[in-house]
Amino acid sequence: VSAVPKNTIRHVRTIGIFYHHMTFGGIQRVISTLIPVYKRLGLAVVLFLEKKIDDDCYDIPEYVSIEYLNTTKDRVGIAGRIRALHEGIVRHGVDMLYHHAFLSQFLIWDLLVCKWCCDIPVIVHVHTATCYRPFSDKESYQRWFGENKILSFADGVIALSKADQLMLRSCGARAKYIPNPTGFQQLNNDGKAKREGNEILWVGRLSREKNPSDPIVILAKVKESIPDAKLTIIGGGSDAVVREMKAVIEKYGLQDDVTLVGGVADVYEYYKKASLFLHTSDLEGCSIALLEACAFELPI
Repeated sequence: VSAVPKNTIRHVRTIGIFYHHMTFGGIQRVISTLIPVYKRLGLAVVLFLEKKIDDDCYDIPEYVSIEYLNTTKDRVGIAGRIRALHEGIVRHGVDMLYHHAFLSQFLIWDLLVCKWCCDIPVIVHVHTATCYRPFSDKESYQRWFGENKILSFADGVIALSKADQLMLRSCGARAKYIPNPTGFQQLNNDGKAKREGNEILWVGRLSREKNPSDPIVILAKVKESIPDAKLTIIGGGSDAVVREMKAVIEKYGLQDDVTLVGGVADVYEYYKKASLFLHTSDLEGCSIALLEACAFELPI
C-alpha cells in the first residue's frame, strides 16, 4: 500500500498543467496542442511554469492563467516552491494537476503538495520511452526502479507505448497507454508532400544530441550529385549552437542553399514543400517530427 493516498477523481472544471517552460520543443508542442482541447471541453486552464514566457515560446492563449515556480534546490527554495504551488492551486481552484516534467527533481514535492495539502489528483505524462535514460546514462539502471517508484504516487501515468505501460506498471504506477496528440490527424490528401523539387527538411530542437550541423555536411555531399538540392532546418536553440551551424554553412559555401528558419509553431507548410525528411538525432524519447514526416508520406 502506498504511503501517499490516491485522490478520488472528481468533476474537473479547472486543470493545472506544469512544465519547465514553453520554448519550442516536443513536450511543449503537445501541451500547446492540448490547451485548445481543454477549452473546447469547457475547462479553465492554469499553466505552471519555471521560466518566463518570451518570443521563443509557443503562443499562450489569453484565457490561460500563468503561475511561476522557482527552481532553487536548497531548503528555503523548496519551501518557497511548495508555498507558491499550493497558493496557485487554491487561488485558481485547480481540480487536477497534469504534470509533464516526469524527470524533474521537484516531481516528488509537487506530488506531495497536490495530494497531501490540496487533496487533488495528479496525472504524470512520461514523454519518453522508459529505456531512454538507461540508454543515455548507464548508471540510471541502478536507479531506474527507485526513480519510477515515485510515479506510483501519482493517480495516473500516461505512457507512449504499450511496452512502456507494462514497464511502468511493474514499478507500481497506474500507467495507461495514450498516444501523444500531433495535430496531423486532420491532414487529407491535399496536405501531403508534393515532392516536386529537391528540398531536404530537418525539424528539431537545435541541441547537441540531435546533431543539427550534420545535415549541412550531408547536403554538401548530396550537391555533388544533385546540384539543386536545398536544405531547410526548423528549430530553435542556443546562440552557441546556431553560431556553430553558421560556421559549417560558410565552410562548405552553402549560404544560398541552407535556410535556418528558427523555431515556429506551424511547421506543416514546410512538410508540404519537402521532398525528403532527414533525421540525425542520437536519442529520441518519442519523435513527433518522425511521425509527422510519416503522415506527409515523406521519405525519411
